[in-house]
Amino acid sequence: MYRHCSKWVRILVAADHAPVAAKINRMLAPELEVVGIVHDNQALIKAALDLKPDVVLIDIAISIRDGLQAVEAIIQRLPQTKIILHTATAKDEGRSCAEKAWAGEAAAAREFSDAIRLALKGDAYLAPSIVEKVSQTSDTSSSRQLTDREYEVLALLAAGYPMKNIAYRLGITYRTVTFHKYRMMERLGIETNAGLMNYAL
Repeated sequence: MYRHCSKWVRILVAADHAPVAAKINRMLAPELEVVGIVHDNQALIKAALDLKPDVVLIDIAISIRDGLQAVEAIIQRLPQTKIILHTATAKDEGRSCAEKAWAGEAAAAREFSDAIRLALKGDAYLAPSIVEKVSQTSDTSSSRQLTDREYEVLALLAAGYPMKNIAYRLGITYRTVTFHKYRMMERLGIETNAGLMNYAL
């Protein structure tokens, strides 16, 4: 384990699939104190409030389902707790840290450890696969440019709003929000919702 500000770093792990969570736990356990493992948003919020961890490591698939409400609740109630989102990605976007963890690769432990250390210092961390994907999609040609409306939709998606709420907030139809979402994905060369969330973040 390592210390941060003269205390052991306490981690809460939230993952959609129990086997992945167990592997992440085993990977982190030699160096960090994993104080809990949860598999859904309700359990995540309760465990975070009960355990008050230093870091919450969250599979973004859990949060997307409920519009990142658990993340917002933790940030509001435990402002000192650091949040790290990770996700499985499509094959063309590179393998995620969780996928490497599932395969038992040592690189995954280093990547999670790097992310945790940077989060504790207040810095941001992007996995190499995400950095590579973002650099590939940052082309400034007109075919890659997003419109102002697409940026508004993207920002609200990243903030965790469901598409119906986005339609209401922007005064447009649900169908129009869907059109903007898929048009963005086409322009950016992104094939999955998780990929779009990674780009937005």
